[in-house]
Amino acid sequence: MSMRTSLTVSGAIFVITAVVFSPALRHVLDRDQAELSLAHAGEHEWPATRNLVVRDATVDETRALRSQGDVLAPLVTATQLGGPVKLVARYRRREEARAPFHGVIRDLWWEGLSDEERAAFARIGVVLASDAKVLELGEPIDLFFYAFVMGFVTLLMGGFLLFDWRRHRRSGRP
Repeated sequence: MSMRTSLTVSGAIFVITAVVFSPALRHVLDRDQAELSLAHAGEHEWPATRNLVVRDATVDETRALRSQGDVLAPLVTATQLGGPVKLVARYRRREEARAPFHGVIRDLWWEGLSDEERAAFARIGVVLASDAKVLELGEPIDLFFYAFVMGFVTLLMGGFLLFDWRRHRRSGRP
């Protein structure tokens, strides 16, 4: 394999991996944090950061969806009962579902509520706002997974390129 082909293959693998994990990359690089008043969400722009703290809400576990260890439950305020839900909490452990809610907004590309989840909420009578977002509570495990995978791919591609460069240099080809 020529050096140019090796660079192309390595670069393509790296780019594909980076695109697949790009939402996680955005979350990893986002070190800011903002407080959001759910009572006023929608009146203003959503914060630029995706790391949020919500204090003025409760989890409505009576209208929650449970699947594969995850719980999706509407976050509501006292004044919002019956109105469209703007924020849905996703969590695994019950202790994560206590105020104040610390989490990451999941709304990049394919993140967020799927059509199936929206339909399931509609079937149980939950009216979601058109721009409803998912707040993943607790430590996002996929961000650690992202760092591991990207580090591994980078080392693998670097090793592959070094091996190919040394082989190419030894062969005496230009």
